[in-house]
Formats: sequence, structure tokens, C-alpha cells
Amino acid sequence: MNIKNAIRSFITLQPPSGLKGPTPSGPLTTKDVVAPPAIEVDFDHLTIGDQLVRTLFIAGYPRYVSANWLEPLISFNHTLDVALYVYPSKSEEILDNLKRKVGEMEAT
Repeated sequence: MNIKNAIRSFITLQPPSGLKGPTPSGPLTTKDVVAPPAIEVDFDHLTIGDQLVRTLFIAGYPRYVSANWLEPLISFNHTLDVALYVYPSKSEEILDNLKRKVGEMEAT
């Protein structure tokens, strides 16, 4: 399953009658989140006012990535907020790993 289909199946949620799913009207505003008319918590989504909200947390990235590997997520045809957290590593550790990898590649 590719990333676009995985995301589509994750966010496809059939709203209870009378509620809207994600709409082209845009994302929730700060006012909507801070003081919504109602919040309903379900096991796989939240209902904030008349909007359905889901969160997807991905821990880890592919070992090897190609150019535009996040393109399906960024160009997805629904309102999404994407946050990437990248933690710095020590230069010495990175250089040691690179030297080891170069040695492995030269040995093959």
C-alpha cells in the first residue's frame, strides 16, 4: 500500500448523521479549538463542534528515501497539518558512521 492510499484510508471517516467530515471551508481556527461548542472523544477521532479530527503519528522514517518522498503527503487533496521533528546528531558520530559505510562499500 502506498503512502497516499494509507493516508486516504486513515482519514476516510464516516461522520455520524448531522456532522461534517473535513470540508473545503478550511481547517479549524484557534477560536474553534480553544472554545468549541462541544468536544466528543472517540477511540479513533475527535469531534470538535461539527468537525471531525484525527491524528496520525509516525515514528521513524524509511532507511533510504528518494527525491520527493513526502510528495504524496504534501500534495494530498485534504486539509492536513504536517510537522516534522528532526533531532541533531553529533558530528563525530555521523563521521564515524560514514567512514564505516565507506569501508563497507569499498570492501564489496
